[in-house]
Amino acid sequence: MIYRGKLFETQYFGPTHPISWGARTFMVESISRDTTLAQVQRSLKSLQLQWKQAKSTLVTSGEIDVQRLVSLLPDRTTTDRLVQVYWRTFETIHRILYKPDFWADYYALWENPLAASAEFLVTVLLVVATVSCICSEEHMSYIGDSSSLRERAIALVEVCEFWLERQSQKNISLAHWQCRCLLLLAKISNTIKKKQTWNIAGNLLRQAMSAGFHRDPSLLGTPMRQIDQEMRRRLWATIVELELQISIERGMPSMLTSVTWDTANALDVLDEELDQSGKGRHSPHSTVSSLHSSRASLSLRLSLTAAINDTHSPLTHDDVLNLILENRLPRNMSPAPETLSVKRFLTFSFDSFCCCYIHPSP
Repeated sequence: MIYRGKLFETQYFGPTHPISWGARTFMVESISRDTTLAQVQRSLKSLQLQWKQAKSTLVTSGEIDVQRLVSLLPDRTTTDRLVQVYWRTFETIHRILYKPDFWADYYALWENPLAASAEFLVTVLLVVATVSCICSEEHMSYIGDSSSLRERAIALVEVCEFWLERQSQKNISLAHWQCRCLLLLAKISNTIKKKQTWNIAGNLLRQAMSAGFHRDPSLLGTPMRQIDQEMRRRLWATIVELELQISIERGMPSMLTSVTWDTANALDVLDEELDQSGKGRHSPHSTVSSLHSSRASLSLRLSLTAAINDTHSPLTHDDVLNLILENRLPRNMSPAPETLSVKRFLTFSFDSFCCCYIHPSP
């Protein structure tokens, strides 16, 4: 547990935050041994402030319309590469987009960019921003301690966020919810406003609950296509996983510990096999597999996160070892052969999660 700041300008980092493992102690000791590091740190902060002031007017100046959004797109080759990377990485874990609709709109975008909807342009820009720092083919340069690629991604995120905040709350579509999820994902991947992401994730979860995402769409009174019901289930599962992940990284309790929901698990089918009726055949190659399988361990991960970050009853190392032995994940998961790799991954992740955050008792 770490407190930073003084009086009312404080920041709290709980036991599961990496800084609580000793990272801050290492940094303080390093700076005390080499006095030039403190000077470098001050210089970097000064550069950051100057850059923030210089770019603050870039986002808010002018109207954010389709023409401006199109102007922010990279060239076709770069955009194609980044979008493909996103689908091979982030979208295999967090299911936000629907593949057939996305690619149909994407190809149409390049045929006539100005005819594209603002919602889809924001979606593409956030996809680009999410992966731009992890698959660069250009020489890396820096502005202060931030790479130029990250600064470019931040600029895209800020424009998209500015646009999203000014949309009507009365006529929200699937695209708006996808943009909200992508916005959070882009902030996480680029470490944008890191100290605020726990609050942002909590707000997104509350927004989803206000829209009834925590209730299964089949129970809602309004008529809804089966495919729309499935997208609501996927988005709810994604928001839940993001909120829990961010809570762990911040060392704070998850809001989900006090939330009940009856939303069914997302179907484990390929997007191409999910027709408009919302039915599809299970496929071992489905990109929903990790999201689908992680549901089995969700209650356990929530309980463990709450226990580790509990200020009154801290766990000992022996307590965690007992949890590992008593709650092996395969016991709660389907024995189908195609899920074995997911089982092994989740079991390894769970064991690592337990052992990394708890130090052995003396």
